[in-house]
Amino acid sequence: MKANRKRRRGSLHPARWLEAFSGLLGGVSRLPHIGPLVLGAFVAGILTVLAGQVFVLRQVALEGHPGFSPVQVMAWGGLRGGENMLLLNLQDVVRKLEAQRWIANVRIWKVWPSTLRIVVTRAQPFAFVPHRAEWVAVDRGGDVLGKMENPAGPFVYGVSVGAGDRVSGEAWPEVGLLLERYRETVGVEPGEPREIHVGTREISFVGSSNAIRFPLEGAREAFDTFEALYQARRARGLDAYDELTILSGRRVMARRRAQPQVGSTMISTGER
Repeated sequence: MKANRKRRRGSLHPARWLEAFSGLLGGVSRLPHIGPLVLGAFVAGILTVLAGQVFVLRQVALEGHPGFSPVQVMAWGGLRGGENMLLLNLQDVVRKLEAQRWIANVRIWKVWPSTLRIVVTRAQPFAFVPHRAEWVAVDRGGDVLGKMENPAGPFVYGVSVGAGDRVSGEAWPEVGLLLERYRETVGVEPGEPREIHVGTREISFVGSSNAIRFPLEGAREAFDTFEALYQARRARGLDAYDELTILSGRRVMARRRAQPQVGSTMISTGER
């Protein structure tokens, strides 16, 4: 019986181990320089263990109706289920997501303990250009966004997609600027003008009820003239001319058709 009550040499009850460790930690913590460091490391270790069990990514709440799935967004952002939320770099996730062509803007928050809230703004097509026997959407800068179901226009003829999936040619900056200013000035519906034709000497905008021609050289000055005339007639409550030709500079020739179509306007800027 006495032999059974004997403990093996070197053995210690777990409570004794905890008491001994607490005493050692307390003694070390009282040291002027080493103590705070050891105590801080101990607390950090405990928090890391707890965070690995509690603060882990379990859900992505995707908002903004961008047409993407949470699985796609996680893949694009380099996110993995179960990773430590405390160590997650949100700026890095935003940078990766905004590098995707169809994503214009991203906002992201951590919702503790295990959810990421991501609001995605989808990039809107500025126009459509031909590429490999189909129409692809491009942004204002001419970068290809990709294919889109039921494209509404405007469809740009006379340009092509070059290296780096970007519209090539020196005329695109003029096309982008004119289309942007045309929409601001006229306030047309989405998809208008229906077509834009880029030639060697002129850029033509063709809408459902009008057409405008700008000379490729001096297009910005020609649009200034068109905008001034358009605003002046609108201020007087008048419709646009049936045909307006800006020959050069501020020289203007206006003409009514013999049998004008209702709502039809032909505005030509630049010499023919």
